[in-house]
Amino acid sequence: LIPDLAMARDRSTGWQKTFYRILALGFRGTEGEWVHLRNAMNIFAFAIIPVMFSVHTIVSWDFAMATRPGWSSTIFGPYFVIGALHSGMGAVIMVLAVVRGTMKNMKYFIRPEHFEAIGKLMLIISMAWAYFFFNDYLVQWYGGDKWTKQLLEWHEKGPMGWMWFSMLVLNVVIPWAILWNRKWRSTPWLVFIVGLGINVGMWFERYIIIPISLTINRMPFTWRMYKPGIEIPLGIGTLAFFILLYMAASRLIPLVPVWEVQEGQMAHSLKKYGRETVVTVSELD
Repeated sequence: LIPDLAMARDRSTGWQKTFYRILALGFRGTEGEWVHLRNAMNIFAFAIIPVMFSVHTIVSWDFAMATRPGWSSTIFGPYFVIGALHSGMGAVIMVLAVVRGTMKNMKYFIRPEHFEAIGKLMLIISMAWAYFFFNDYLVQWYGGDKWTKQLLEWHEKGPMGWMWFSMLVLNVVIPWAILWNRKWRSTPWLVFIVGLGINVGMWFERYIIIPISLTINRMPFTWRMYKPGIEIPLGIGTLAFFILLYMAASRLIPLVPVWEVQEGQMAHSLKKYGRETVVTVSELD
């Protein structure tokens, strides 16, 4: 975004010019600055992958090292990573659908083929999540531990059993039923519903892993149901605050990198060969 911030700096006045000047980091568009920018983009594109794995596996191993029923699992690391990708892709597709439908001229930048490509990735991730979920379930069920089996029955048949089954429907059944079809996964409002369902389903999964699983342990006299209190307004407030920050940022920072759009338009051209119009792509130095 640095070139876009520099562009905004050169076209604004007052406090906005000061704001963009600070964020642009003195970018002037020289050849050396472009080289450094592209090198930095390549480095961060790869560096973010191990960061993502480390963040989510640290949390998962905190659970896996415990001796509580339902938490002592050796696959919690990749399971949590896949879960983060699952909910993340659902959130991304929701934001894209909302931005495309509510902001002017966004249909030119966010097209059905983008939803179709992300829909494929969502389908693959949903399959991977289902694999790790049932792998974890079967290992615990087959392990023979008395308290773990009782916990699994509590998940399915307890007062919150509807949440366990809803989690599977929202995370597996609905994505598999819709995203296999190219026309359906290219429809923004339909994939928005799938993404919303995935995020609700992943929230159910975390609720099952923590509050519900804490109900059953190896000391029956300590069993009790979790009843949320202040957590409800805190959760709603956190979500509302995130939406507020995102909307405020969208008024100051471009949602679509302008320089990349211009670069793509320069690289692509239409040429006519006989009766056919072909899109050609050239390399930009």
